[in-house]
This record gives sequence, structure tokens and C-alpha cells, in this order.
Amino acid sequence: MPYLAEYDPRSGKTVLVPGLKFGDYPGRLSRQDLRPGDVLVWYAPDNGSKDDKTHAAIREATEGAYSHVGIYLGNDTSIDAGPDGIHKTQLNDLIAAFESGDVLRYRGLGKRVSTVLEKACSFEGYAYAKSDAYEMPFRRAAYRAKANGKKITKLIELIGVYLLRKRLKSGPPQGQIYCSQMVIEAYGAAKIYADDAIRSAAVSPNDLIEDGDFEYMGFLSNKCQPQRHSLDINADVPRKERAIWRANWRRLLRL
Repeated sequence: MPYLAEYDPRSGKTVLVPGLKFGDYPGRLSRQDLRPGDVLVWYAPDNGSKDDKTHAAIREATEGAYSHVGIYLGNDTSIDAGPDGIHKTQLNDLIAAFESGDVLRYRGLGKRVSTVLEKACSFEGYAYAKSDAYEMPFRRAAYRAKANGKKITKLIELIGVYLLRKRLKSGPPQGQIYCSQMVIEAYGAAKIYADDAIRSAAVSPNDLIEDGDFEYMGFLSNKCQPQRHSLDINADVPRKERAIWRANWRRLLRL
């Protein structure tokens, strides 16, 4: 039974509730199943390497299973924002680098897909926005609290309010972007996201699944049964009745 993740304004945290699972979720996909504009959300387990620990830190900071996201362009190519900048990547390379990738699709996109792809490709050659990405979890906490009418009380939210105001005033860093913001801006160009959400830059890879704007289509992996994070939509592990996300600070401090 998978967890359903939702924001709890009382605690200011992601609440994890066991969800009903009728049959199996869509399974492993082939490249032929993908469509241009599909959002690919990737999971990399922490196996001890420096890169794996970075992915683990991203998951801890954003309360979920996923640490990277890109947009499928077609012809076995995705556009991705990584440490070495924004560039087109072969799908084979991504599948080899990650344990699994969940495929999300925006239903009813229609001809607007060309706008999404054009905007995404306009970021090719940009640098990775490290500072903007590091500040995102703080902005995210403040943005979600404000959107749900929660009183700002937690330190992460207070810091986020300052960083949110700063970004709304100064705008995005020139010639830089990070992965989930690239998706938001590309889909924002097709009027899927409001201007406030785009400018706030407060969406993580995990939120793309949690918010329910995209439909889950299945997963990509070199393995028939890849290793799952406990919050992966495909995970089937014993659950408690209810849980609140707890960051693993010990893992973060090892980085």
C-alpha cells in the first residue's frame, strides 16, 4: 500500500497517509510509451557515493522520494538541469544513472506541448542555479504555509518568508535555473502554472507528484523490480495509520 503525501497546515509538514491501492499501478514502460512533454521524476538510492549522498540530501530537504526531474523531448532525449548545467541528455544515460524514473503526464496539454518544449529548450546552456536551489526548501515552506493560511511560526518558514520576498523582488538569477523550476517555467509558459507560482520558485520534484497536476503513467528502469524509496508511488511496504515526515539530519550531516 503506498503513502499519499499531503501538506498539513497544522504541523507545517508533509503528512503521509496510507492510500487505497486497487490493483497494481502502471508498471515498467518502454521508450515507445513516452510522449514529448512527459515529466520524468528520478530516484537514486544512497549507496555511499558523493553523488548518491547529494540525492539523499535533496530528498530529505524536500520531504519525498525524488531528487531530480527533467522533460522528455522525444527521440530518446530529455532536457535536464544538473550540476554541469542545462543540456539535452540521452534517455539511456539517465536510466543508467538512476534506479528508476517515474513518468508523469499532463492530460489535455494538446498543442500546448510545443510551447512547453520550446520554453524548456530555451534554457539549454544555462548554468545550474545552485543558490536558488539551496534556498528553495525554505521558500517552499513559507509558500505552502501562506497558501494554506497557516501562521508563520517555524524557523524554516520565517527564513523562507525573507527568501521568498527577496526572489519576488529580484527575480530569477540570470542565465541559471534548477531542475524543478525548469519544469514549472516550461509548463507555466503553457499557462499550466500561475505567475505567482513561477516567480516564487517553491516547487520540488516531489511536489510534482504530490500536487496531482500530472497523471502517473508508469516507470523507467533497467530493472524489472528496482529498489524503491519508501515514499515512491510504487512502494509496497507496511504502513502505520498516519505519519509526519521526519528529516534524517544524521544523513544530512554526513554530507
